[in-house]
Amino acid sequence: MSLHGEPKGDVHQVLSAVKFGDTITLPAPFDLTLDTSLFPADRSRRRARPPMTSACRCRLPNVDATTPAVLYLPVSLGRDEVAALCEDVRALLVSGGAEAVVCDASRTGPATLTTVDALARLQLAARRVGGRIRLRHPAPALRALLDLAGLPIELEGQAEQGEPALGVEEAVEPGDPAL
Repeated sequence: MSLHGEPKGDVHQVLSAVKFGDTITLPAPFDLTLDTSLFPADRSRRRARPPMTSACRCRLPNVDATTPAVLYLPVSLGRDEVAALCEDVRALLVSGGAEAVVCDASRTGPATLTTVDALARLQLAARRVGGRIRLRHPAPALRALLDLAGLPIELEGQAEQGEPALGVEEAVEPGDPAL
């Protein structure tokens, strides 16, 4: 689990990173401590007491520990930005215990080979720590360029290996009517 802040351009730096089970503190003006050991591993095991404590008694939204970390790609991707993004991917995968980081490409500029190179480096950084990246909202031109370059990056919403695509029925019980 990572806490981001200190924006530089379109990228937020990782301020603090902890493993699930540890506490993470949000600085002022929030002054909020999150006990991640109380987060449910899955939705069927929710606890009655809230996992957050704060001096403020306002209602906070539910936090779902199964939601993957999202990294928003900036409009332009230079060498310095890519190096910082690779560090962010590594930090999110190592400290957060996630298997994947979602890279949101909705704000990237025109699809170029520089963008493809950046995504290849992010994917390599993720694989080096046993994770992977998923691409969210790529422009059609970027998808075509990735295909042309032969870079197999998983798209968000795409069925994972070994999983059937949504809406596909694997088996039919005898006597079930055909749809």
